[in-house]
Amino acid sequence: MILCDYGCGQEAKYFFKNGKKCCSKNHGSCPNRKLSIYDRNKCNGFQKTNCKYCNKQISNEQKKKHENSCKLNPKNIRYCLKCGKILTSRESKKFCSRSCSASYNTKGRKHSKETKQKISDSGCGGYRECPSRYKTGVYKGIFCASSYELIFVAYHLYNNSNIKPCRIKIPYSYKGKNHCYHPDFIIDGKIYEIKGYHTKVVDIKTSAAKEHGFDIDVLYYEELEPMLNILKETLKINDILELYE
Repeated sequence: MILCDYGCGQEAKYFFKNGKKCCSKNHGSCPNRKLSIYDRNKCNGFQKTNCKYCNKQISNEQKKKHENSCKLNPKNIRYCLKCGKILTSRESKKFCSRSCSASYNTKGRKHSKETKQKISDSGCGGYRECPSRYKTGVYKGIFCASSYELIFVAYHLYNNSNIKPCRIKIPYSYKGKNHCYHPDFIIDGKIYEIKGYHTKVVDIKTSAAKEHGFDIDVLYYEELEPMLNILKETLKINDILELYE
């Protein structure tokens, strides 16, 4: 006896163009097809399997659809064009960060001495021959805009300091225009600013903070390097970026 392909266990009396066999003229009339999805799953014992890419447990019915769209499926994985890092769904289609994008798109481009000086004088980020690694991320719930900030945050959290992102806004003036300065971190009422290089605007912002009654300290790599060495030794890491969540 030839059985119905739709799982009712009855004899198949009708043959469809798609090659399937059914007990009724229309597969929708098959007793098993009339059962609710819950009842069909119940009858089948909620059979599940694991995705071959992410190992997540899913139903047999959803396996093919899940594996086709699985983020760990090799055909769905995207890599940063600059550093080769695997991209997440939240990142751009080509790069993992702005720094990788800028480095990739400006490869071979050089600034003249005049341009370097103009950038430095603008106060909007001086030209740096050896910039800090501007790799952003989150460490224990605190956002870090660079690896230097990560060093500072990780060191103070390791030492149980009461470090928090600074929410204070400090007004200051530069070249006849009013601006608002947002310091990086605050520990027990003292402001800390982390910098990879020095510009005249740093001094202006620091002076503005002091004028408004704030205790402020600006740290550069020279002050951060001892913290980095301690973190590498105690946390057994080679690269500080390993700490990003």
